[in-house]
Amino acid sequence: MKQGIKAIAKGIKSSGSKGQPDLAYNSSYLLLQTGLQCLKDSYQNNDRYNEVIAVVNMSLAIELALTALVMLDTGKQTYKHKHDLLQIYSKCISPQIQKELNKKYVEIHNDPKNSKLPKRKFIRRTFECALQSDDFDIIDSESVSQFLDIHNNAFAKWRFIYEPGEDKIEFNFDFRAALTFYEAVALTMVDIIKGFYEKHNLPFDNVVKLKYGIEL
Repeated sequence: MKQGIKAIAKGIKSSGSKGQPDLAYNSSYLLLQTGLQCLKDSYQNNDRYNEVIAVVNMSLAIELALTALVMLDTGKQTYKHKHDLLQIYSKCISPQIQKELNKKYVEIHNDPKNSKLPKRKFIRRTFECALQSDDFDIIDSESVSQFLDIHNNAFAKWRFIYEPGEDKIEFNFDFRAALTFYEAVALTMVDIIKGFYEKHNLPFDNVVKLKYGIEL
């Protein structure tokens, strides 16, 4: 796995993209691993509030991976300090790459061997918080647009989930869909890098199929 990540980072550095997409991508990968470990710890220690930490890390991981994809696709950076996944996707990524990303997402989502991570509903009331662990009332994210509708601004929302606010606020997060989206972004980057290598007649023989499994 580490060799695969290094191969992608090396390809990013050679792609001619402006900014530092390799730094964004490698940072996203570390955040993803931290989030998955927190999710695993929440099950092992029966501490469901670790899932909130998992959501925060995985949400930021997705944002940084998407930022790296934008740099590879357009050579430009995204809107600075905007934790708006929908805006990054719709306004910063070219229509062709959007199409490819959604195609990969659907393929991974429909793969019966895909990870079986849970969906979560977190209900926050004034001075009281409660995690509901079942999958009920959370729509399945069957496409990128559905995923973004549910998880847009997830990082901004969940990182301040402890603060008192309205009488009742519900937060939804689908870990399986989040992992699916991350992998689709990573594989789309691999395709862009491979295309760059082929265009310049450079050898590219390390296309990595990324899989992030976790046993709960």
